[in-house]
Amino acid sequence: MKSFERFLSLLTTIHDPRRAEGKLYKLPYVLLFSILAIVSGANSYRGICTFIKVNRRKLNKAFKISWKRPPAHTAIRYILQGLTAKRPFANMRPI
Repeated sequence: MKSFERFLSLLTTIHDPRRAEGKLYKLPYVLLFSILAIVSGANSYRGICTFIKVNRRKLNKAFKISWKRPPAHTAIRYILQGLTAKRPFANMRPI
């Protein structure tokens, strides 16, 4: 989706601490979809998972990805908790 390209490119600069084998879901999309879910009213990892599950086909089409299923709520928790809170946006330029 063109309107999110710049934001996605900024999210790409965030370091992904997962091993290469654990990167079935790309970090920028997990972050973006988590933000969209929270803005839409999700207040838990299960809520984020539900948002992605309900909107998966639309998200796949809009962002040209091919997720067959959403990440489990435990995978979302693992991904988000693995990010370091100290300066997560240090590489980002102001918009």
